[in-house]
Amino acid sequence: MNRALVIVPLLSALASAQAPSRANRALLESVLPMPPGGAALIPFGEKTDVSGVPMMVGVVETTRDGAEVLEFYAKLFDARGWPWSGIKQNLAASPWPSLSATLPDDLQATVMVLEREGGTSVVLSVSDMRLFYERVAKKAPDPGFPSPPNVKPSLLEIQGEGGGRVVTFSSTMTPVALEQFYAKRFGANWGQVLEQQHARHFELTNSGKRWRVRIQSREGGSQLSAIQLGGGAQ
Repeated sequence: MNRALVIVPLLSALASAQAPSRANRALLESVLPMPPGGAALIPFGEKTDVSGVPMMVGVVETTRDGAEVLEFYAKLFDARGWPWSGIKQNLAASPWPSLSATLPDDLQATVMVLEREGGTSVVLSVSDMRLFYERVAKKAPDPGFPSPPNVKPSLLEIQGEGGGRVVTFSSTMTPVALEQFYAKRFGANWGQVLEQQHARHFELTNSGKRWRVRIQSREGGSQLSAIQLGGGAQ
C-alpha cells in the first residue's frame, strides 16, 4: 500500500473502467528503458487506474542522482521526437521532480524521481490516454469514500498483489473544519488514531468499509488521503 501512495499525485481525472487497456509491462519496458545504474523493474500490481486513467507503473532503484536520471530520459524523449514537459510544469501535479512525454497513438510516458540516501527511486509509468478519452464521456467511478460538497476526489486503484484503493482530494476547508465535517456526519464511526507534527490520522467506517484517513494543512486549505483497509481493489 505504501507504494500506491507514491503515485497518488501523478494524475487527477474523472473516468470509468471498462475496456481493456494497452498499458502493460511489455509496453512500459519498451517505451521507457532502464535508467542509468538501474536494477530490476518492480511493477505496481497487474493493473493500475489513477482516477480512470489506465496505467502500468513500476519502480527502479538506482545509485545515480535524480538530475542525472531526468537528463537521461529528456535526451531519450528528444531523440525519439516525443514532445515532453519538464519539472516546472509537472510540479503542479506532483510534489516530486518528473518529466512527461506524449507518444504516438495517444500514449503518455512519465518519469518521476524520489531521491533518497544512497540513490534514487525512479517511478516509471505509461498511460493509455486513448482509452481514457473514451472513458471520460461516461459516468465517473464512485471512489467509495465520502467527501464534502463541491469536492472532486482523485481515485487510485491497483489490482493484484499489494494493490488497494487510495482516495485523495484538496479542500479549501481548514484541517480542523474538515475533521469536524466528518465527526459531525459520522459520529462514533469517525475517530482519531494518530497525531504527527504535520498531519493527523483518523479511521472511518462507512457502508461496511474501513478507511485510514490522513489530513494535513496545505496552502489555501487542507489535503486528505484515505486508504481502504482490509482488501485490495476489486
